[in-house]
Amino acid sequence: RRTRRSPPPSSACSPSRSRPAPQATIACGECYRYAYARVREGGMLIHATVRDPWSGKRYGHAWVEDDGYVYDWQTSVGLGTGKPRTYAAFYDLYQPEQLRFFDTTAAAVNALRHRHYGPW
Repeated sequence: RRTRRSPPPSSACSPSRSRPAPQATIACGECYRYAYARVREGGMLIHATVRDPWSGKRYGHAWVEDDGYVYDWQTSVGLGTGKPRTYAAFYDLYQPEQLRFFDTTAAAVNALRHRHYGPW
C-alpha cells in the first residue's frame, strides 16, 4: 500500500539553524492559507518574496495589511507572539520584493480559479 508523503520543506523556507527553538524552522506554505483566511476580515492580501533576516535567502510569502499593521502567519501564529507588526517594522526586517496585491474579492476569485490559497 502506497502512502502519500509531503515533500521536505525547501531550505529557502527555513531560516538559519543557528537561532534557538522555537524559531528554528518556519513551516512552508502556512502563510498563504492564514493570509487568505485573514483577508476575508478586511485589508489587502499581499503575495511577495521576502528576505530571511538571518540567512539572507529569499522565499515566497503572504500576509495581510490592515490599519497600519501586517498580519502574517510567522508573527501571529508560527512564532507564538500573537501580535501583528507595523508596516515599517515588517518591511525593514523582511525587505519584500515583487509584491502582488489582492483585495477580498480578487483573493476569492483567485482561490477559486486556482483551487489553492497561493501563490498566484
